[in-house]
Amino acid sequence: MKMRQILKELMEANQDDAYTLQDKCGVPQPTTQRFLSGVHKSANSATVAKWAAAYGVSESQLRGDVPINIEINDIAELKLVKENIIEVPLLNTQASMGDGATQAYEYVIDVLKINKNWADRMLKPYTGQNNLAFIHAIGDSMFPTFNDGDILMVDVGDKLVVDGKVYVLQTHGRLFIKRIRQRLDGIFEVSSDNPSVKTVDILNGEHEVEVKGRVLWAWNGRKV
Repeated sequence: MKMRQILKELMEANQDDAYTLQDKCGVPQPTTQRFLSGVHKSANSATVAKWAAAYGVSESQLRGDVPINIEINDIAELKLVKENIIEVPLLNTQASMGDGATQAYEYVIDVLKINKNWADRMLKPYTGQNNLAFIHAIGDSMFPTFNDGDILMVDVGDKLVVDGKVYVLQTHGRLFIKRIRQRLDGIFEVSSDNPSVKTVDILNGEHEVEVKGRVLWAWNGRKV
């Protein structure tokens, strides 16, 4: 049946299953699944209208009566585009470039999309696309590297301290963004990039410090 094949191709192009299609148009997942599997040989007009609206096509196009603009090759290209996109969560988390930001309950407030080819070229090495997250940075202790209010991409899977890299650190219930350097004697110290900030702490085991992730990239903001 033409409509069954067209619906399958549209779902595949959008990386949908019957559950996500249910979220898009309200058609119950079992209804869609039974139609796709052939258990139901047809669908009523209300269901067809909802499926069509979900993908921005007419009912006639979905039924196969009118040629649809999306050809099979186009569907493959759309799928390829989607596979080349990384969805990175933007967390409510604020990390301080100063006196520390209190760690609140962490949750996702938005999802930002980046190109996988760009990420592989600009961010490597990183531990995996599922370990990427955006957070907000506040304070001026890392100026001019970062500005107050910048959005930072963090690899939350990278917990191995490397000389000269910038990390999100948690201690005493607060989050900090600091650079870690290794001295000639092998001891690691935490410092700020702002030359006016003199504080330098030594990581010698006296304070419990947890590495939450490494900062990979900054989207610098400027007030206009």
